[in-house]
Amino acid sequence: MNPLSSSKPIKGTSPNETTSTSSVMRGEVDSTPNQNTETKRGLISRHAQMIALGGTIGTGLCVGSGQYIFAITVPGEINVTALIIDYWNPPVHNAVWLTIVGAVIILCNCLPVRVYGETEFWHASTKVIGILGLLIMAVVLFFGGRPNHDPLYLRYWGNPGPVNACLVEGAVDNLAAFIGCTTFSVYAFGFASELLVITGGEMESPRRNIPKATMRYFYRLITFYILGAFVIGIIVPSNNNDLLSPGSGAAASPWAIGARDAGIKALDSAINAVIVLSVWSAGNSYL
Repeated sequence: MNPLSSSKPIKGTSPNETTSTSSVMRGEVDSTPNQNTETKRGLISRHAQMIALGGTIGTGLCVGSGQYIFAITVPGEINVTALIIDYWNPPVHNAVWLTIVGAVIILCNCLPVRVYGETEFWHASTKVIGILGLLIMAVVLFFGGRPNHDPLYLRYWGNPGPVNACLVEGAVDNLAAFIGCTTFSVYAFGFASELLVITGGEMESPRRNIPKATMRYFYRLITFYILGAFVIGIIVPSNNNDLLSPGSGAAASPWAIGARDAGIKALDSAINAVIVLSVWSAGNSYL
């Protein structure tokens, strides 16, 4: 029998102290009285999953701003949010949007941890629903759900093909293109999975909930990123001029490009709204 898991009282300790010790051994730190009056373990497994997933689904998936590094992630996300809002040509200066978005992010992080967890959970859930809707849209387009009923199948994989000329023709160019794409994917994957561990300090029963949240996060990440990247290659040709342009917002999003090329009206604004929420929520998670 593991002596650490024994329920027998330790010599020189009271029954209350024994109960407290066993709770710590089980990872139920939130049940230990009067040991930490500042850190509140108000996060549960679903909160941690969505905080990490919400931090992942941002500019990396929706736009592809791989030039931002972690040191400027939060202000970068705030700035990108203001740029995306310009898609609607609002009669308001960008500085106003920067101030509003930054203030909301700071306010959310100043709220009690359970309120923050619920806020991030529902915002991240909205993003997840939006991405699922885009995946369904791609399936419909694949089988001919466009207004002209012309199925896409894998036509763009044959012409123009999955890889464009980057530097020179040949295998070296394919390697250069692969390395170029890696900069975007590394940014997308690199700064979100560790949020599961960071939230462990304020999570109920971390020894039980962190492994559970990690596995669920892994499967959802495969669904949204790996499947999402595959679907983008189906609905958008690799040589699309808008895809290669340095524009911001939904104009540079492959999802919006695919919807527009398919002739689906008014979907650009809906996708843009999802992107705004995604970028804001990602910045909220990083802070």
